[in-house]
Amino acid sequence: MARFSCTECDWVGEGNMVLTAPHPFSENEGDTINGCPQCREANSLRRACDTPGCPRQASNGTPTPDGYVWSCHEHRPAVIARESGEGK
Repeated sequence: MARFSCTECDWVGEGNMVLTAPHPFSENEGDTINGCPQCREANSLRRACDTPGCPRQASNGTPTPDGYVWSCHEHRPAVIARESGEGK
């Protein structure tokens, strides 16, 4: 499950906790805005590192055998080099 952090109050939690509402200023039907469930600030959420307990913002995504992982610089999964046949 995706994790998010709030830039206003430092809340960190699962995506299913994020508040969602119809966007009051959009002309496109179905557009939504997101809010922090703790401070209720709109559009203050950023994708957080998927590592449990890490409050840092995710800075990269990496495909792994277990699925795509969003992580901060400290928890980035090791990337396995693929043999490309180049230089042989």
